[in-house]
Amino acid sequence: MLFIIACRNLVVNRRKSFAALLSIIVAFMTLSLFEGYLHDVKEVYDGIFSKRQMLGDIIIERKNSPNPGKAGMTTDALSPDEQEWVAKQFDPNVVRAHNRFLNISGIAASGTSRAIFIGQAFDPDQGAILRSPEYLWNTFAGNPLDKEKDPYPLQLGRELAEVIGCVPTNPTPEAEIKCTDPIVQLQVNTESGQANAMDFKVTGLMSTGFGEMDARMAVLPLATAQMLFSTHRVSYITVGLKTRDQVASWIKTFNEAAARDKIEVSAEPWQQHTFGDLFRQSIGFLMVFRNLVISIILVVVSITTINTFVKIVNERMREIGTMRSIGFKPYHVIVMFCTEAMLLGITGSVIGLLASVAAAKLCNLSHFVYNAGIMSEGFVFRIELHVFDFMWITGLIIILTIVATFLPTWRATKVPIAVILAER
Repeated sequence: MLFIIACRNLVVNRRKSFAALLSIIVAFMTLSLFEGYLHDVKEVYDGIFSKRQMLGDIIIERKNSPNPGKAGMTTDALSPDEQEWVAKQFDPNVVRAHNRFLNISGIAASGTSRAIFIGQAFDPDQGAILRSPEYLWNTFAGNPLDKEKDPYPLQLGRELAEVIGCVPTNPTPEAEIKCTDPIVQLQVNTESGQANAMDFKVTGLMSTGFGEMDARMAVLPLATAQMLFSTHRVSYITVGLKTRDQVASWIKTFNEAAARDKIEVSAEPWQQHTFGDLFRQSIGFLMVFRNLVISIILVVVSITTINTFVKIVNERMREIGTMRSIGFKPYHVIVMFCTEAMLLGITGSVIGLLASVAAAKLCNLSHFVYNAGIMSEGFVFRIELHVFDFMWITGLIIILTIVATFLPTWRATKVPIAVILAER
């Protein structure tokens, strides 16, 4: 009965409830769209590290390495025997791809230009699998290493390429490379102190997404880099699994096998590695920013909703007095008003959900590009809505409206019936 009365009151007092309904819709849209934007930002950052930089899901390197991720050709790097043992642990039913990396550095010289490079070498084919599909083609001019047929290909970062004298012929993805001298000589020192040099052809220009890295980045096929540095070692190995929910169990099994066979290697998620420091810091900052924004939104919406319901209750004091005079208990009145608030919260959430979906689609279709802080290139503004967000936002709004209604209604029920009817 109280539910029926509450439904009727919503219809009869629809004009009075419109302000509250509008504030609920705005609150729902603001929270859901903001959460959707943060979901997309986190996925973008995750994609940059796991796919664009080919970290996959797991990093394998020397156990208790003094310089995680920075091993060169020293004993900190993995030997051929250790690489062979690691390769035997890869089950093709679980592992999607694995890639070996070698950290490299030296001097790049072309004509009269010289620059220090700090880069990496990897297996091109496995790297392509880890990057796919979003970053499969990882050059903005020329070809990726896995597509290049030249026996000595070289990829350069955007800023380093400009120093060497190489620029794209046009701004399109199909651009070719125009170099003052297409041949670049890499001059390096091996682990034994020997000075080696080889000539390479610049076959691709790339961007890591970070300007400081692009100013020094040079990328080679692993086999060629090992020849240049006279080594068979690799700095670390990355592993991409077919499903991420297997990461923890795979790492546990791998580390137990390494300990059993006395192999001095260990595996861990890249998010917990030093490579993930920037990712963790960025996401941590986003979460602080998220909590601050959500707190501000909730405070504003709470004040607006409470003021609206206080006004509604005050305007309906005579109705409350009449209900009390014909036998309704105070808790009946409170339940009825709270039911109205709940129905109002549900209605506003449903309308807000539909409006949020429409707004997200419009934003995603706009393809608006913005600069993302330390990133060296713009990103498309997108909103990725999640069903779970709709659920918790709806629950939060319903609780908020009920609390906002309960307080003034409870206070109104404390006023004597005679006083209410006499004043109204």
